[in-house]
Amino acid sequence: MVATTLSERLNGFLDRLPLGAGKYVAFGMRFVRELATAGISDRAMTLAAQAFTSILPVLLLLTTLPRSGAIDRTISMFGLGGGLGPDESTGTYASLGVVGALMTLISATSLARALDRMYVGVWEVRGVGIRGWWRWLVVIAVLAAASVAQAVVLVDFTDSNGRIVLSVAETFVIWTLTWAAVPRILSGQQMDRVDLCLLGAVSGVGITAFVIATEIGYATVFHSALASFGAIGVVFASIGWLFIFMAVVVVATVLVKVIRTPDQRQPAVEHPVDTQASG
Repeated sequence: MVATTLSERLNGFLDRLPLGAGKYVAFGMRFVRELATAGISDRAMTLAAQAFTSILPVLLLLTTLPRSGAIDRTISMFGLGGGLGPDESTGTYASLGVVGALMTLISATSLARALDRMYVGVWEVRGVGIRGWWRWLVVIAVLAAASVAQAVVLVDFTDSNGRIVLSVAETFVIWTLTWAAVPRILSGQQMDRVDLCLLGAVSGVGITAFVIATEIGYATVFHSALASFGAIGVVFASIGWLFIFMAVVVVATVLVKVIRTPDQRQPAVEHPVDTQASG
């Protein structure tokens, strides 16, 4: 007797489900399969590491400019505040130098290039390539601006209820616009407007929920890491925060791809031929 394969068992299970329920189970199975194919943990860790070495150096570079209070507040979100912003902005910028600033911006494009590879792998679009180098810089600028905007909007549960609702709504708008703009910049016109809107909305919902969870419980992780391990503990806590943040982005990207594209593995349903009409 030939043993049934796993796929045959799954198909038999789906056939026994109530009418209409099987498609949701099949959708969930396909979503899990696509997540496994996309390598969510590897991609999220790569993006988190690139974000830590890309966005933060750019923010630190901006602290050398005058009136960088919002930038200092942004850096403090990662637990890396405490005097990172210089007292004499002009002198610090002069010591950094134009060459150093350019090298910081060039190295910061590693995050944009990693995002480009993610969209190429998941959505099968063409990569930017060296000719589109300016798109990498625009992506970094958009992400840095979104980080600063999030610091200004800061969700604080000690505020009044009306202010909390407004902050949550503003957080959703910030990250929805950001993660609709990033794939648009990197892919050009290869992705439909509906796909971009869904990518932004799903990412916005996920990141807003994560920001709320961060304000509720993750602050204690930063304080504990700082008290136990000092600055190195805060660095690891920050990378962990970025890992979850980027995992949300990867999951949202795969989820929208599964929603918007049919499963090529499933054969098309053949309509039966009306033999009576033909006879």
